[in-house]
Amino acid sequence: MEYILQTNNLSKVYGTKTVLNDVSIHVPKGSIYGLVRKNGAGKTTLMRIICGLTQQSAGNYTLLGKSNDDSARSRMGILIEKPGIYEHMTATENLRYFSLLFGFLLLVMTKF
Repeated sequence: MEYILQTNNLSKVYGTKTVLNDVSIHVPKGSIYGLVRKNGAGKTTLMRIICGLTQQSAGNYTLLGKSNDDSARSRMGILIEKPGIYEHMTATENLRYFSLLFGFLLLVMTKF
Protein backbone atom coordinates (compact mmCIF):
# COMPACT_ATOMS: atom_id res chain seq x y z
CA MET A 1 0.00 0.00 0.00
CA GLU A 2 1.22 3.50 -0.84
CA TYR A 3 1.13 6.05 1.97
CA ILE A 4 0.91 9.82 1.57
CA LEU A 5 2.13 10.32 5.14
CA GLN A 6 3.90 8.03 7.59
CA THR A 7 5.12 8.97 11.05
CA ASN A 8 7.22 6.66 13.18
CA ASN A 9 7.49 7.35 16.90
CA LEU A 10 7.33 11.13 16.50
CA SER A 11 7.87 13.01 19.73
CA LYS A 12 8.24 16.67 20.66
CA VAL A 13 9.50 17.99 23.97
CA TYR A 14 9.52 21.64 25.05
CA GLY A 15 11.84 21.92 28.06
CA THR A 16 10.56 19.25 30.43
CA LYS A 17 7.08 19.01 28.89
CA THR A 18 6.36 16.25 26.37
CA VAL A 19 3.64 17.51 24.02
CA LEU A 20 3.83 14.67 21.47
CA ASN A 21 4.80 11.17 22.52
CA ASP A 22 5.70 8.33 20.10
CA VAL A 23 3.03 9.05 17.46
CA SER A 24 2.96 6.56 14.58
CA ILE A 25 0.35 6.96 11.84
CA HIS A 26 0.07 5.72 8.27
CA VAL A 27 -2.24 7.65 5.94
CA PRO A 28 -2.97 5.79 2.68
CA LYS A 29 -2.91 7.70 -0.58
CA GLY A 30 -6.41 8.89 -1.56
CA SER A 31 -7.82 8.63 1.96
CA ILE A 32 -9.33 11.24 4.24
CA TYR A 33 -7.74 11.24 7.67
CA GLY A 34 -8.84 13.21 10.71
CA LEU A 35 -7.00 14.01 13.91
CA VAL A 36 -9.53 13.94 16.72
CA ARG A 37 -8.49 14.25 20.35
CA LYS A 38 -9.02 16.58 23.28
CA ASN A 39 -7.28 19.96 23.53
CA GLY A 40 -3.60 19.62 24.35
CA ALA A 41 -3.25 16.17 22.79
CA GLY A 42 -0.61 17.30 20.27
CA LYS A 43 -2.63 17.60 17.04
CA THR A 44 -1.31 21.05 16.18
CA THR A 45 2.24 20.09 17.13
CA LEU A 46 2.06 17.07 14.82
CA MET A 47 0.86 19.24 11.93
CA ARG A 48 3.55 21.85 12.62
CA ILE A 49 6.23 19.15 12.43
CA ILE A 50 4.87 17.77 9.16
CA CYS A 51 4.73 21.29 7.69
CA GLY A 52 8.30 22.04 8.72
CA LEU A 53 7.29 24.79 11.14
CA THR A 54 8.97 23.02 14.07
CA GLN A 55 11.47 20.18 14.43
CA GLN A 56 10.62 16.89 16.09
CA SER A 57 12.59 15.85 19.18
CA ALA A 58 12.57 12.18 18.18
CA GLY A 59 11.19 9.88 15.51
CA ASN A 60 10.82 10.46 11.79
CA TYR A 61 8.24 10.91 9.08
CA THR A 62 7.83 10.71 5.33
CA LEU A 63 5.53 12.93 3.29
CA LEU A 64 4.80 11.94 -0.31
CA GLY A 65 7.56 9.34 0.01
CA LYS A 66 10.21 11.88 1.03
CA SER A 67 11.73 12.32 4.44
CA ASN A 68 11.68 15.91 5.77
CA ASP A 69 11.82 17.38 2.26
CA ASP A 70 10.71 20.88 1.27
CA SER A 71 9.81 19.78 -2.27
CA ALA A 72 7.12 17.50 -0.82
CA ARG A 73 5.79 20.35 1.33
CA SER A 74 5.50 22.62 -1.68
CA ARG A 75 2.67 20.37 -2.91
CA MET A 76 0.53 20.79 0.20
CA GLY A 77 -1.55 23.50 1.77
CA ILE A 78 -2.59 23.74 5.38
CA LEU A 79 -4.45 25.99 7.79
CA ILE A 80 -3.73 25.47 11.46
CA GLU A 81 -6.27 26.73 14.00
CA LYS A 82 -7.60 29.83 12.22
CA PRO A 83 -9.73 30.06 9.08
CA GLY A 84 -7.87 31.68 6.20
CA ILE A 85 -10.71 33.98 5.26
CA TYR A 86 -11.88 37.48 5.99
CA GLU A 87 -14.93 37.07 8.20
CA HIS A 88 -16.39 40.46 7.24
CA MET A 89 -16.58 39.33 3.59
CA THR A 90 -19.00 36.87 2.02
CA ALA A 91 -17.78 33.55 0.66
CA THR A 92 -17.98 34.88 -2.89
CA GLU A 93 -16.04 38.02 -1.95
CA ASN A 94 -13.35 35.89 -0.31
CA LEU A 95 -13.09 33.70 -3.41
CA ARG A 96 -12.80 36.73 -5.68
CA TYR A 97 -10.18 38.37 -3.46
CA PHE A 98 -7.95 35.30 -3.19
CA SER A 99 -8.31 34.42 -6.87
CA LEU A 100 -7.05 37.91 -7.77
CA LEU A 101 -4.29 37.71 -5.17
CA PHE A 102 -2.97 34.41 -6.56
CA GLY A 103 -3.65 35.18 -10.22
CA PHE A 104 -6.49 32.71 -10.82
CA LEU A 105 -9.46 33.26 -13.08
CA LEU A 106 -12.64 32.83 -11.05
CA LEU A 107 -16.01 32.37 -12.66
CA VAL A 108 -18.88 32.53 -10.19
CA MET A 109 -22.17 31.11 -11.34
CA THR A 110 -25.22 32.55 -9.63
CA LYS A 111 -28.84 31.54 -9.95
CA PHE A 112 -31.20 34.37 -10.93
